[in-house]
Amino acid sequence: MSRFEILLGIAAIALIGWLQLIYKFRRVDGKEKYAAEYLNKFRKYIESQGRDNDLYGWMTYESVKMQRQLGILGIMSNYKPPGANYMYRSYQVLVNILPELHRTLNSDLLSISTLVSDYVQILQEMFIRYLGVLNDEKNEIRSEIRNPLKAFRSGIQFVLLVPVYIVNWFGLTSDGLLLRISRNVMFNLFSRIVSIIEFASAVVGLVVGWEEFITIIKSILGR
Repeated sequence: MSRFEILLGIAAIALIGWLQLIYKFRRVDGKEKYAAEYLNKFRKYIESQGRDNDLYGWMTYESVKMQRQLGILGIMSNYKPPGANYMYRSYQVLVNILPELHRTLNSDLLSISTLVSDYVQILQEMFIRYLGVLNDEKNEIRSEIRNPLKAFRSGIQFVLLVPVYIVNWFGLTSDGLLLRISRNVMFNLFSRIVSIIEFASAVVGLVVGWEEFITIIKSILGR
């Protein structure tokens, strides 16, 4: 294999990885904008003291999608409703507390101010935490985009996942399985090892060539 072909191979894998990282960045950026929009509408709804039914309707319509996007940050392992003597496990915060908040805001009782502030605090803190996580993800991806070696590693990961992508495209696996594999610790470790080996092999091929490298190794070993 010529030096030009080796360079072309490295560039192709790095380009694939770079495009993957850009796609990932835009995906996270889209989630961040959507969550920020939801939080902004939520705050306007609170400012209306629960009277803006259009905003509440929009938030309710989008609540399942937003709840799914929040993932574990939108779930309380244990939640005890105010004044209750029972507890919920794996409590989905948004889809459950939002309607409770709406009912409380539209109640005629005068003793609801503390309950309203509790609901508002729970929901706002949930969104703020989630936006913080997304911002950290964006910063990490941005640093990877600027690092050619990390772009190369991302390209290797994509190449390794091609068979899974093909199976997923035919509908034989779920998107969740693909996501779990891509985030699996062992897979990431394996892809890093492969990246190091591939990059080292490319460097050897560029600097001295494999035949000369083997000759050097043999001479060192005394063969």
